Amino acid sequence: MARWEKVQNDGKVGIVPDIKVGMLTPEELAAITEVARRFGERIHLTAGQRLIILGVPPERVEEAKDALQAAGFGVGTSGAVVRNVRACPGKEYCKNGLQPTLELGMRMHERFTGWELQRPVKIGISGCPHSCSESLTRDIGIYGVPSGYKVFIGGKGGPKPMAGRPLKIVKAERAYELVEIVQKVLDFYTANAGKRERIGDLMARIGFEAFQEAVKGRVVM
Repeated sequence: MARWEKVQNDGKVGIVPDIKVGMLTPEELAAITEVARRFGERIHLTAGQRLIILGVPPERVEEAKDALQAAGFGVGTSGAVVRNVRACPGKEYCKNGLQPTLELGMRMHERFTGWELQRPVKIGISGCPHSCSESLTRDIGIYGVPSGYKVFIGGKGGPKPMAGRPLKIVKAERAYELVEIVQKVLDFYTANAGKRERIGDLMARIGFEAFQEAVKGRVVM
């Protein structure tokens, strides 16, 4: 389930504000810095494009949470939910970017982050096949290609990593379909996965082709 804080080994608390696709304005960064200055010790930049305010005394956690909420930050996610959507800067900022990523990532973050599922689901969106958001090792990965976006499903990291399998290519002018494709993947996963199965585990059990056909049948082309 979603939660704000992570208890540290020393009993102090790390607080996780919700940051959309790893992007902050200077004013937003300053607001988080001020909360950290008042209540914490350090700020840790995670591999998942999040910030954790470390070293908050337990008795001051509620104050710190209220200060973050007053600055406009929601709750970070953890557990068996759709995690915060990761996105690289994409074509908007990167010379290697083939397609834009940030608006798409924001839309997916706002629609899906925090959904409760059987297991965690991680979504990564990259502007090109360099895949700086690790799209191939996300449960649902997307990266830009010259004609549009390539969608992958079933990847994961950890001690037994798996590369995602290509589901389809979506033309750039039909990029609006990507959110609905992710919706259909999540719907099929929710309806068919066992309690401990990630998307890749479900694919391995029923076969990629069966998963692909079932999801394609649910997507309006």
